Amino acid sequence: NRHKKVPMIKDAVSQHLYCKLIEIVNPATIIDLGTAFGGSSLWFKDQYPSAKIVTIDIEDFRNDISKVDNIDFLKLDLHQSESVIKALSNYEHPWIVCEDCHVEASSIMNVFKNIMKKNDYIVFEDTHPFNPEETGMSAESEKYECGTWSTNKLEKVETEMKKHPEFLIDTEIQDFYGYNGSTFINSVFIKT
Repeated sequence: NRHKKVPMIKDAVSQHLYCKLIEIVNPATIIDLGTAFGGSSLWFKDQYPSAKIVTIDIEDFRNDISKVDNIDFLKLDLHQSESVIKALSNYEHPWIVCEDCHVEASSIMNVFKNIMKKNDYIVFEDTHPFNPEETGMSAESEKYECGTWSTNKLEKVETEMKKHPEFLIDTEIQDFYGYNGSTFINSVFIKT
């Protein structure tokens, strides 16, 4: 999948659910955890130009096409919570935080649990058991494998989020296509 010729690893259902979430939240800031080549941050910018887009990764793999105005790239390690918290402190709320970075849910929540405000959202992607084991795997391939990585991720998200009762699953978004009808299941949280 590509957006403006830049690789973007979001399926059509996820894209639509993010559009619905943007419509509900009217975010001032969208934080994309896991920049990769920058396709998702470009797509978010095109979906909602008035939001500030912040994309975070430990390395910068973007090319010139994906380096555009009003998208802030922050080269940060999400395990270093103090530096991430400081870097995000001046961004306006409400936020939508999109986690697609292969960092443990406990590390993500160590950063975001206290800096998110009421009605901010966090979405943990790739938690459906049928997600591929590796990025870019084709379901049409004989070597397609799924289940282990995403199931482990879902278990870790569930374990972590049970520690934070101020975050609730938003079923209006999560179950828009039927119960857990997306590539991320039980993973769309609103801070109450």
